Amino acid sequence: MSAVLAALNAAWSGADPGPTVPELRPPARRTWTGEPVPLPRWPDDGIGGLLDLALAADPDRKLGGVRLRRVPSAGGRYPVEAHVVIDDVAWTYDPFAHALAEPREGAGNGVVLSLVPSRTTWRYGPRSLPVLLLDLGHALAGFGEAEVVVGGVAPASRSEFPLAMIGSVHIGQMPELPAPELSLVNSALAELAALAPIPLPKSEPVDVNEVLARHSAPWPVSGRVPQDVAEEVLAAADGVEAVLIEPADHPELAAALAARSCGQPEVADSGALLLVLGEVEPTPEQALRTHVLAGMAVHRAWLRATAHGLRCRPLGCWIDVVLDLGHRRRLVHALALGAPDLGQSIA
Repeated sequence: MSAVLAALNAAWSGADPGPTVPELRPPARRTWTGEPVPLPRWPDDGIGGLLDLALAADPDRKLGGVRLRRVPSAGGRYPVEAHVVIDDVAWTYDPFAHALAEPREGAGNGVVLSLVPSRTTWRYGPRSLPVLLLDLGHALAGFGEAEVVVGGVAPASRSEFPLAMIGSVHIGQMPELPAPELSLVNSALAELAALAPIPLPKSEPVDVNEVLARHSAPWPVSGRVPQDVAEEVLAAADGVEAVLIEPADHPELAAALAARSCGQPEVADSGALLLVLGEVEPTPEQALRTHVLAGMAVHRAWLRATAHGLRCRPLGCWIDVVLDLGHRRRLVHALALGAPDLGQSIA
């Protein structure tokens, strides 16, 4: 069995993630050599504005000691990093200081995203591969939206191991870890990196107010979603196989989903659930495509919901959920939707 399928099966089976040892938690922020180069924030129309809208730590939002970012991440682990290549010099982006740091030799011009998987495996262990790929999808969608707002940046730089490309941003080689290890998840990522890059959809026009207002709501996410709004949200998740259900109308299914949602029983009380589906036993190529596109689709749907003031919460961890919709499909990703808070619509 390939490392990718072994890692997916470990996640689907609900493999024990192991103990969470605070002392072994990888730093959320790298230690930089030299002085960082501060960047301007939006409405700057260059790389500063792009990174601010796409991946910056939100200056106004902090939860449980974690600085929240513009895009979501399973457990607030944020394994996706951005590297900016300008005139053959590569800089790593510091989302906390909103600055470029640690220049080194690069190639070309553009933005390369990479994964630091240890930030996620520290907490989720062998369950980590699906949420790492979903995090990638959300980050790619975030950059695509930011490029639409800002107007794009320089052409993409070259990457030795591209996974996916959108506009001038693509996924590149994983950076060297201080103590590299050939864990199951790292081996799976290396296998995926050897595949041909997958094509990704272009981003549609988006309002910057929606980008800035989008955030993951705490539970409960309840209250009926208007039918016309639900249809808009479902339509925004194009390019993937998706359905939208109202748990109140499907109590048995809602209860089954809640029991397999990695400890989030509040799922059953959601106003609506957008479910993104994929192959029951995917090939590595299908797994890469399905998860990355699922992250992007949920992100687009989330933006549309945000425009109507809906309360939303993405759900990436599912324990072996296979639905029979006339044909068997695996639940890959979901978005819980609830009625808007009074006065919160930004449409």
